[in-house]
Amino acid sequence: MARKELTIWRVIWRRFLAFVRAAGTRAAFNALFGFLTFALVLVIDLVANSLKTLQGSTLEVVRTLLLILGLFFSSRAITPFIIRYRDLSRSVGKPESSLIPVKVLRWFVVSLAIGCLLSFLPYLFTLSLGPNNEPKNPNTVTSIDIMGAIWLVGFAVLFVGFVRFLFLWQRTAELRRRIMIWLVPIALFGIMQYLLKMHVFVENTITLITLYSLRSLVIFTTLFLWFRIPWMPHVSRTEKNRILTYSALSAILSLTAFILYLNMATLERYAVILHAMLTISLLGLTSYFGLIFFNALFTLSSTELVERRAAEVQSLTKLTRFSSDVLTSELLLDIPKLADQITSLAREATKSDCAWLELHMKPTFGTEISNGSIYHSYDSIPAAIAERITNEISPFMRARDKIEGTLAEELEKTRRPVLLTTGSFIDSNWDENGSVDGPTQLSSLIAVPLLHKDELRGALYIAKEREYGFDNEDVMVLTAFSDIASLALDTARLLTDSIEKQKFDGELRAARAMQKSLLPSRVPDIPGFEVSAISIPAYEVGGDYYDFSKLWDGSPLIVIGDVSGKGISASIFMAETKGIVQALAPMMMSIREVFIGTNDAIMQNLGLQGFRRSFVTLAALSFKGNAIKYARAGHTPLLIVSPTGQYDYVQPKGMGIGFVGKKIFDDVLEEKEILVESGETIIIFSDGITEIRNAQEDELGYIRFAEIARAALEETDIQKMTDRILRDVLMYAGAASFTDDATFVVIRRL
Repeated sequence: MARKELTIWRVIWRRFLAFVRAAGTRAAFNALFGFLTFALVLVIDLVANSLKTLQGSTLEVVRTLLLILGLFFSSRAITPFIIRYRDLSRSVGKPESSLIPVKVLRWFVVSLAIGCLLSFLPYLFTLSLGPNNEPKNPNTVTSIDIMGAIWLVGFAVLFVGFVRFLFLWQRTAELRRRIMIWLVPIALFGIMQYLLKMHVFVENTITLITLYSLRSLVIFTTLFLWFRIPWMPHVSRTEKNRILTYSALSAILSLTAFILYLNMATLERYAVILHAMLTISLLGLTSYFGLIFFNALFTLSSTELVERRAAEVQSLTKLTRFSSDVLTSELLLDIPKLADQITSLAREATKSDCAWLELHMKPTFGTEISNGSIYHSYDSIPAAIAERITNEISPFMRARDKIEGTLAEELEKTRRPVLLTTGSFIDSNWDENGSVDGPTQLSSLIAVPLLHKDELRGALYIAKEREYGFDNEDVMVLTAFSDIASLALDTARLLTDSIEKQKFDGELRAARAMQKSLLPSRVPDIPGFEVSAISIPAYEVGGDYYDFSKLWDGSPLIVIGDVSGKGISASIFMAETKGIVQALAPMMMSIREVFIGTNDAIMQNLGLQGFRRSFVTLAALSFKGNAIKYARAGHTPLLIVSPTGQYDYVQPKGMGIGFVGKKIFDDVLEEKEILVESGETIIIFSDGITEIRNAQEDELGYIRFAEIARAALEETDIQKMTDRILRDVLMYAGAASFTDDATFVVIRRL
C-alpha cells in the first residue's frame, strides 16, 4: 500500500488532534469536577428546600464556597480553549500582531452578546416562587440551579478571557499584583451586599454611600490599573477603526448585561455574594472597554504619524544597510552603476514617483562620463524634464531678497536641502508632440546637496506628483542618505584612483588618503572649550578614527572609535561605522540612542564574510553649557585632569558595538553627565596610546599616561599640549613604534 504524502495540511491536522487530546483530557477532568460541584449545590438546595431549618447564613457560606470551587474547575476546563496566549504571543512583534486585539475584542462582543441572551433563561422555565423569591417546589429549585450554573460558567468565560487578554502582552508579577488589587473592591462589594441582604446592616444613607463608593472604586481601579495599553501604539490605523467599533460594542453589551443581571431575582437567589461580585465585574468591564475605545479614539490622529515614523526608520535602516553593503561590493569599481543604484534606492526609500542625480566627478575617476565631468542618473523621469527642472525653471521665490533662482543655483548658494511642497514643476507645453514618456505633473520636490568637506559634489532630487508629499522628516532622512551616498561615492573614487595608479603600493596609499579624508579637516568651535585631535595608524591604514557632529538638539558631539584589527579591513569597517554614526547623530537626542542605533545597524551585517567579523569600540562626548555627557561602548575610560594636576578616570558601563546582541548591549550601556570646571582638561583616547611598550616590553598604562597629561598642562596652547603628549608618549617607547592605531582628542575648558 502506497504511503500517503505528508503535506503541510496533514501536519497541521495532526498537531490539532494532539492538542485536542492533551487539552481535552485536562478539560474533561476539570469539567467533570465542576459539574459534580454544581450538582452537589443542587442536592444541598433540594434538601434545604425540604428542611427549612437548614437554611441560614452558614448554609449560604457553604454554598458560596462550593460555587467558587465550581467556578474554579469550570475556568480551568475552558482555559485551554480561550485566547491561548502561548500561541498568540508568538505573533507579538510580527506584522500580524496588530490583528490580535481586533480578534480578541470581536470574541468579547460575541461572548457578551451570548451572555445578554442568557439573561432571558427564566422565561424558558416554569418557575413557582413565593415571598422573597422562595421556590415553592423542587422543580423550581432545580430550574434555578441549572440557570445559575449556566450563568456562572458564562461569567467564568468572560473573566478568563479578560485575564488572558491582559496577560497576552505583559505576563509579569506586577500584573498579577494589579489583578489582586482589582479583585479586592469587587469582593468587598459582594460581601457588603450579602450582609445587607441578611439584615446585618440596615439599609440607610451610610450603607448606600458605602455601596456606591465601592462601585466607584471598582471603576477607578479598572481605569487606574489598566490605563496602560501596551499594544495600542503598535496597531495600524485600519485596525484602530475596527477596535473602535468592537470596543464600543463590548462596552455597550457589558453595560447592558450589568443592567439585565443587576436586579435578577433568580440569580441573586442562587448566589447572593457571587451575584453582586459578577455584576460589579461587568461594570468594571464596561469601564475597561470604554478606556480602550477612548484610547484608540484619542490616538487615532497620531497613528499616521507613528506609521510614518516607522516607515522612516525602515527607510533609514535600508539606507544604512546600503552604506555597509556598498563598501564590500563591486559597485565601488563601477561608479555609474553605483550612482544609478543610489538614485533608485532614494526613490524607493521615500516612495517617490521619480528621482535623479547630478554628480560632478573628477577626470581621474577613469570612467566614461557624459557631458564632460558631470554624470547624470535618472529614475522614472526623462533627462530633458529633469534638467529643465534643475537648471532652467524657477520653482520658488527667494523670500529674503526677492530674487528668483533655479534649484541648482539655490543649492550652490546655501549648500542646504530645499523642500518644495506645492507648485507645478512641469509645464504642459514642454512636450507638445507627446514624444517624451514621463510624468505629466510634479507638485512636491526635495533637493539635497552631495557635500564632501564643504565642497559641492552634486545633488540628489526626488519628486512626487501630489502636493505636500514630503515634510521635514523626509528631508532629514534624505539628508542622512546623501551623506552616506557622498561617502560611498568618495570612497569609490578613492578606490578607483588607487587601482588606476598602482596595484599594491598605490592601493595602500590611496586607502590612507581615504582614511585621512574621512577625518575632520578642522576642529569645531565649541563655546567655552578648546579642542585638538590627532590620529596615527599603525600601518598604512588603520581602524581608529575621530569625528565631530551634532545631535538632534544641536549639541556638539565628539566621537572616537577603535575597530578590532588593523589594515584595510579595519579601515573599511571604520568608514562604515563613521557613516552610520554621521547619519544617525542628527536624528537622535542622546549619545545612548546613537550607539544603540549604530549597534543595531552593525549587527544586521554579522552574517557577511571578511571584516564583518570585527567589532568596534566607541566613546563620545556631547556638550551643553559647562556640562558634558559621556558614554563608551567598550572603549577606554575618559581622563579628566584638573588645573592643580589631580586626575581621574571616568568609565561608565558599555560593551563593544557589533560584539553582543541588542538586549545585552542596550541593558549595559550607560551615559554619565559631568560638570567641567574652568581650566580642566579632558582626554579621550584609544588603547593604542596606553598599550605602547618600551624596550623592556613594559606598557605605558593609565597611570603613566595621566602623568604625561599632567606634565603637558604647562603648555598654554591646546595644539602644543597635544603635540607634547604625543612626543612624551613616543619618548617613553624609545626605538619602538606603535603596534596599534593611536588616536586621542584633547578638550580644555576655558
